[in-house]
Amino acid sequence: MTHLKRCYRCDTGKPSNADYFHRDARRKDGLYAYCKSCVAKAHADAKYSRNAQNECARQRRIAADPERNKRYWAEWRDANREQTRSSAKRYRDANPEIRAVYERNRRARLRSAEGRHTLADIKNLLEEQGHLCGYCRASLDKYHTDHKQPLSRGGSNGPENLIAACPPCNLRKGTRTADEFALLNGEGEFWAKS
Repeated sequence: MTHLKRCYRCDTGKPSNADYFHRDARRKDGLYAYCKSCVAKAHADAKYSRNAQNECARQRRIAADPERNKRYWAEWRDANREQTRSSAKRYRDANPEIRAVYERNRRARLRSAEGRHTLADIKNLLEEQGHLCGYCRASLDKYHTDHKQPLSRGGSNGPENLIAACPPCNLRKGTRTADEFALLNGEGEFWAKS
């Protein structure tokens, strides 16, 4: 029969052995008063508290002299240029969809277009269209995110002006509006109007 020992912190009875309690030669039973899980939690809490204090101090230092922080990171980037580049390349290669959204938003900013969209907006758009091309209704294995009203013709970069299209349709459409492209294809209007 296993003898139970009560943990003084969580007040739970656990088997009185080294699997549940750390050894402590100073105690009569040779086991620490708190169970291992309570000790681990106490250490984690203490570490979090120290880290929180350190983080607050760091934030105060940055707020006191933000230029010093900018200089520090600029110097670090210069000293670790190759590491920074390889890290950025790994991220871009691992997240092509996020990179595409970033590039579309960047191009729109350069054209002074209003609005911006996120990867979540693109995923919602694909769901709304049932993963079908907004022009020809072909299944979208690969897709392009197109602007219904092109940026070059004053269109916005917000999600309301986007449509998911198959590559052939998007490349054929060029700088036409979605309605012009639908007329060109003899359809009158495109099916994915929102």
